[in-house]
Amino acid sequence: MCIRDRCNIDPATMPPPGFIPPTPLPPPTAVPPTATRPVASAPPDIDNDAPGGSFPRDNVLGEVIVNPTFLFRMDVRDLTFGSHEGAGTNFAEFSITGNGVDYFRREGTAGYCVFGGGEPTCNPWPTDDLGRYTWGEGGPLVENGEYFASITVNAQRDDPEFGNSWNWNFPFRVTLP
Repeated sequence: MCIRDRCNIDPATMPPPGFIPPTPLPPPTAVPPTATRPVASAPPDIDNDAPGGSFPRDNVLGEVIVNPTFLFRMDVRDLTFGSHEGAGTNFAEFSITGNGVDYFRREGTAGYCVFGGGEPTCNPWPTDDLGRYTWGEGGPLVENGEYFASITVNAQRDDPEFGNSWNWNFPFRVTLP
C-alpha cells in the first residue's frame, strides 16, 4: 500500500500492468452418491472339524469337501457300483443348525452340494438382494458363530454295519469378512 510516495510493498512482487487476477472458483458442490447395489465381498471364512480324507468301509469312499465359495460338497461312492462320484447312492441330505438357523436340503445330483449343483461344480453360497450371504435361497442371513453340520447319504445297498444311511457330523465356525 502506498501513501504519499511511501510504499510498504516491494515493487518486484507487483503484477505486471494490465494483469487481472483469475476469479476464484466456487467450492465444489457435493455430488449425491449413486444408488448402487452392494456386492458381497469374499465368502465367509469356514473353520471346521469336518472329517477329512476318505471313509473306507466295505468298498465305500466318502469325503466332505470344504470350500468357502460353496461351503460343503459330499464326494461319496460305493465302489461295488462304480468308481464315479455318486456311484451306488441315491441322494444326500444336508442339515445345518446353530445361531437360530435350521437349514435343510436334499440333494439328488452327485457331487452332492449343500446349496445344490453337483458335478462339475457346486452352486455358490446364495446372497440376498443386498449381496449378503444367506442360508439357501431366501433363507436367513449368515451370521458369525458356531454351527453344526449333519450330512446323511442314502445308499442303494445295505452295509452290514451302517445300513443304507451313512452319516458325517461335525461342528464348524463361520466368520464373515
